[in-house]
Amino acid sequence: MARKAATRRRVASRGRGTASTVPPAQRICNVVASKKTETDWTYQDAVSSGALGAVAALPTAVDLRAAWWTIEDQEDTGSCVGWATAEGVVRYHMTKAGRLAQNLQLSPRFVWMASKETDEYVSRPETFIEGAGTSLKAAMDIARKYGVVPMSLLPFHVATKMYTGNENTFFATAAQRRITREKLGDEWRATSTAPRGHRSRSASTRT
Repeated sequence: MARKAATRRRVASRGRGTASTVPPAQRICNVVASKKTETDWTYQDAVSSGALGAVAALPTAVDLRAAWWTIEDQEDTGSCVGWATAEGVVRYHMTKAGRLAQNLQLSPRFVWMASKETDEYVSRPETFIEGAGTSLKAAMDIARKYGVVPMSLLPFHVATKMYTGNENTFFATAAQRRITREKLGDEWRATSTAPRGHRSRSASTRT
């Protein structure tokens, strides 16, 4: 679903009814393969453990479109993983579970840059390089460990600065939208407390 959401969001802005002005040749699709997927839980594992109920039969068609869930445009950035994860998977399921207001957008920039900064491919600094990719598994790990902040806190469009407030306030806000497991269904939940034992980098370096 996340991969499909990324594709849809690169095409047009359905909510505004206008096609993107970015030429196809300037589009960046930099999602990279997730590692160690063989150790992930499968659908059958979820059913066997009781985390999911068995489905008698798959529906012939599924339409996830909703008036509040518009398709945005990543423009000429490398943010497809951020859009697919934050505005695609996490926002949709949290809204359907009643944990998020329909008009509250989540921040693709947070997931996108945090994933690039912490993913399994980190060998050199690449957060500031548009074409540098990241994986969907790393992005979901960000949502699971830290949560996702709203778009108002860290906008997609920035001039020269991003978030300029308190570091602990930022992560405490994100923690209110933290997922508990990487699965689809009604059991997605948001926690209301910040990760325990967190210390900001700036605080740990003070003398």
